[in-house]
Amino acid sequence: MSAPPVRAGNATWQVPLAIVATAIGALLVGYIAVQLFFLPDTLAQGRINRVPNLGRMEVEKARDKAEGEGYVVTVGGERRSADVEAGRVIYQLPPPGFYRPRGDTVRLLVSRGTEPAVLPDLAGLEPGLANEILSRLGVVITPSRNEPSELHPWGTIVETVPPAGTEIEPGIEVTMVISRGGTLVEMPDVRGLPLRAARDTLIVYGITVGQVVPLSSEEQGVEGAIVISGQRPRPGQHVHTGSAARLELGRVAAP
Repeated sequence: MSAPPVRAGNATWQVPLAIVATAIGALLVGYIAVQLFFLPDTLAQGRINRVPNLGRMEVEKARDKAEGEGYVVTVGGERRSADVEAGRVIYQLPPPGFYRPRGDTVRLLVSRGTEPAVLPDLAGLEPGLANEILSRLGVVITPSRNEPSELHPWGTIVETVPPAGTEIEPGIEVTMVISRGGTLVEMPDVRGLPLRAARDTLIVYGITVGQVVPLSSEEQGVEGAIVISGQRPRPGQHVHTGSAARLELGRVAAP
């Protein structure tokens, strides 16, 4: 028997069908690849996920949310923030929306709140005023101690422990260091000197001018130069440098 005749039309359709089948197969493979590696809503859901947004959340709530979606959470640091309340998340790494496998670590930067209150510089103040300031700041005031000081007058604040500028934290204890004066010097006699000259003389000896008693009402109407008529400590008395003198004003009658 002779072979049946071959129809030319069969060969004509085989090539286009093969091309179409190949194209469909390629599209299918590409679609599956995209689903597996890029889109978290497909088969890849079991191993990859979108990192949640934890910004401004309280740390514990952020931890619960991230761990609930399969991530490990660590606090990578803290810093001050004027915009984010203390104890809330400022920044996270990886950022929200990034795709990461479950089990990866999400690191959090946590706010310590706004700029802290700090201990003020109380040097030179009277203990009563310094005590009032510290009480308003809510610190725990411990018993004060006395130390010699060439700079600060006797009975005034030399410094605090901890020092000025220290951040005030809950329960912080503060000790006031009070001056007991410096080395002993002999009190000069400034009686008869004008107030300015008396002040300059005392400074040479390391003594400051404290209270200045004004003229009495009887002396205000009298003519004559205004000078120092009395002083405490008295001339010749040994006092600590840094201590304060009390000066009384009087008039010297015109000749």
